[in-house]
Amino acid sequence: MLLSLLELGGATKSVDTEDLAIKAHELLPSAFAWKKYPEQVNLELVRVNLSNFKKPSHGTLVRGSGREGWRFTEEGIRQAVLLKKSLVGSELGVGLGSAGSVDTVRHSRELKRLM
Repeated sequence: MLLSLLELGGATKSVDTEDLAIKAHELLPSAFAWKKYPEQVNLELVRVNLSNFKKPSHGTLVRGSGREGWRFTEEGIRQAVLLKKSLVGSELGVGLGSAGSVDTVRHSRELKRLM
């Protein structure tokens, strides 16, 4: 979920729950799909994950709601960047931009600015 929010710009703007659900399903289909119909995104799983990431017991990594959208806290940005770095070269890291691509460079520059 954190990678989805990072990819959709949650460091600088609020992102809609449905957009996050689609991106999360794209990055890791088995984690956010219905059991009987794996091609369908389970929006409830996405909401639960986002709500959990708001809680202090989970690090208060995001803020927001289904109504206003979701965005990172400062700690959430740090954790998402660490997670992304740990996944570079893995199967999950494939959708996160290749090293040196225009999007990756732009994204990296923006993250450095925010941090």
